[in-house]
Amino acid sequence: MRWKEQISRAAIDRIALVSLSCYRSLMSAAEIIAELPKLNESERRAISRRILELAAEQEEMKFADDLLLAACKEIDRRESEDAQKKPTSR
Repeated sequence: MRWKEQISRAAIDRIALVSLSCYRSLMSAAEIIAELPKLNESERRAISRRILELAAEQEEMKFADDLLLAACKEIDRRESEDAQKKPTSR
């Protein structure tokens, strides 16, 4: 994937994450933890898998954020160089 596509993907992912963060959970963490003993082994494995998936997604978001930040810094650097090269008007 080219860097522009990665930045676009990162922006889309960031918007989706912000949208999800606006969602109010119906159960607190304490309530979820209290329910875990009632689950069978298959259900607990499914929850464990999902927790691992979320951790991996968070790592991917960190990578995308870092990539986007690096691209923005590069744009700023190039704009600064261009501004220094242009003669000032009097």
